[in-house]
Amino acid sequence: MSRQIKVLASVYHGIAHAYINQPCEVTFLREEMSKTLPIAQEAPQILLRVGYAKPALFSRRQFVDKVLL
Repeated sequence: MSRQIKVLASVYHGIAHAYINQPCEVTFLREEMSKTLPIAQEAPQILLRVGYAKPALFSRRQFVDKVLL
């Protein structure tokens, strides 16, 4: 089963997820995670927070002509 299907299956079962990319993009945080996590000195690519949460509202969308010149 692919990772995408596993994430979709978890959502179906009421489990929320959120990608947290900033620690992987900040050099000293990425290096610290490489030392701390059991990942054989590899660089972490992405963090995924998983758990139960209340449903969030969708972000408001704007018309294209309002954001493009």
